[in-house]
Amino acid sequence: MSAKVLIQGLLLEKISKWACVFCIVLLGACATVGKPFDDSQIKDLKKGVTTKLQVLEMLGLPFKEGVENGLDTWTYFEKENALFSSNLEKDLVISFDKNNVVKSFRYASTNP
Repeated sequence: MSAKVLIQGLLLEKISKWACVFCIVLLGACATVGKPFDDSQIKDLKKGVTTKLQVLEMLGLPFKEGVENGLDTWTYFEKENALFSSNLEKDLVISFDKNNVVKSFRYASTNP
């Protein structure tokens, strides 16, 4: 094997490693956490009126379910990190009363 072929092989190997590192960094910089949900549906949430089933139909399965202050609570959460554009974060927390009707909800978003 000639020295030229050996040098080309080593150079190609280094370039391949750096290309892989670059792709991993680029993919890591564009990541989504949580579960996408349609925040345009929030306007249809009504305290004391909207049921759990209706919320499920409007927004789909929540990202997280739990209990807060003795009430069933669903959390819808989505966070997008993008390298070349603005980051997006949406957080909707809905609490249900004992009859499975919306008791309260709060929504926050980085999207104006």
